[in-house]
This record gives sequence, C-alpha cells and structure tokens, in this order.
Amino acid sequence: MSKPKQGKAPKNSMRKLLKRLSEEKEPVTIIISSGTECCEITGCIAKITDDYITLITSSNACRRAYIAIDCICAIIKPAKLPLPPDPPEPDPECECQVTGAANITEPAPPGPPDVVKLTVVACPGCTLHLSHITYTNTFGEEDVNLEVSVPGPDPAPSIGEIESVSCDDGEAATITGTAQIIIGEDDPEICDFILDVTDTPPPTPDTMQMRIICDGVEVHDSGVVELLGQSINIQEC
Repeated sequence: MSKPKQGKAPKNSMRKLLKRLSEEKEPVTIIISSGTECCEITGCIAKITDDYITLITSSNACRRAYIAIDCICAIIKPAKLPLPPDPPEPDPECECQVTGAANITEPAPPGPPDVVKLTVVACPGCTLHLSHITYTNTFGEEDVNLEVSVPGPDPAPSIGEIESVSCDDGEAATITGTAQIIIGEDDPEICDFILDVTDTPPPTPDTMQMRIICDGVEVHDSGVVELLGQSINIQEC
C-alpha cells in the first residue's frame, strides 16, 4: 500500500482558511516568505485557486497582488492598516484661538445710529489658515473699515496677514498683523493693526480695542469698548 503524500493537509487547511476569510470581505494582512526574507501585503481576498490567491490591495479594483499559497507564512486579521498621520503642529504664531462677534449701536439722530461691529476668527484649530477679521466703526468723524482674510492651505488671494495671536491666561488676547483699511472716502490701503480682546467671566462684559497704524502713524484707536455679554471666546492652543 502506498504511503500518503506529505504536505497536502497544510495546504488544504490554508485554502479553507483563505476561503472563510474571503467570505468575510474584510481586509487582511498576509505575511509571505521570499527566500530568506518576509514581507507583508494588505488587502481583500478576491480569488482562490489551487496554487495562488488574488489580493485586491487598494480601493482601485485594477491593482491586484497574486500570491502563491505555498509562500504564505501567516495571516493577520484584522489587517495591519497604516496609522493615521499625526495632527499638524500648531503654528508658532498661534498661542490661542480667538473667536467672537459684536455689534454695538448708539442712536445718532437725525442720521442712522453709530455702530461698532467686530467679527474675529483667529487661529481656528490653532493654525492661521482660514483666519479672518472684519471691523467697522462709525463713531468718529470718518467711518473706519478693516478686513483681514487668510486663505486655507490651497493657494488663494489673501487680504492682509495675521502675524501673531498671543494670549494671557485664556482671558485676554492680542492679535497683530496687516489689514486692508478704508477710512472715510479714502482708497483702500494696507496698514498694521493691533486688536486687544478680553474673555472675562460674567457678569463682567468682554471688551475690545482696535488700533490701526499706517506708515508708522496711528490713524485710529477705538479705545476700550465694552461688548454685550460674553462676545469673545479665547481657547489656549
């Protein structure tokens, strides 16, 4: 009587395991041997034959790996998927995130009421991308309008620049940079600005102060303006 052939049982057992894993339709990591070296391939099992398997190695169904069953050393499930990238480091200019909006009005008959409006989003997510500030003040002899807009990572036109956002114990912040300024009927120009804001516990109102410097000369100082309630939010990075 002839002796049974050696090696069939392990190969058949491996094929049964591969078939069961293919039915689960989940990624696996297959460790294969090549000479004295080993390597790992991750994907979904698409086809099993007597001698090899087909592994779809990406979301693109045209990218496949053909692996000899005899070369498989081990199978890891769940698959060893790549780790997500580390979150980006905060910009060195961003000590904190500052957000807020305020609209202060005061009657000024017979004309429209005087207003101080402020919208600020500085260092959202602790990065300068997508920061923007708008400011309007009609209390003086000439209306003052300021705008800063910093684009995202993709190239896009910017208006001015935010140079730094510093904070003090999460209750006060100073934002500096350059902005497009329109005063009265003058043409727009790029000037420096310093915006100080506070984020204080109630019942103390939050405050703001905007200063604008053009060609080294201070052309506007709002003074300290009390805002309605808790209008400013400061979060340290």
